[in-house]
Amino acid sequence: MKHLHQGDTKTRAVIAKPPLAMVVNADGPTAMSPQSTEPDREQRVRDAAYALYESRGCSPGHDLEDWFAAEASVDR
Repeated sequence: MKHLHQGDTKTRAVIAKPPLAMVVNADGPTAMSPQSTEPDREQRVRDAAYALYESRGCSPGHDLEDWFAAEASVDR
């Protein structure tokens, strides 16, 4: 592990902000932050993945396959 001494500089990564999600209401489009939409998306993915698990008769061993299929379904 390298120790920084006085005079050494640290390198920092710059991460761009993700694009804002748009929600269309009766009043027109409203911008939402990505943080406010992510928990909703994750819950929809969980629900869809669980539905796939149940449709297979609750047989284990396909959790990643179900999760990726659920993400694709929710993102469509």
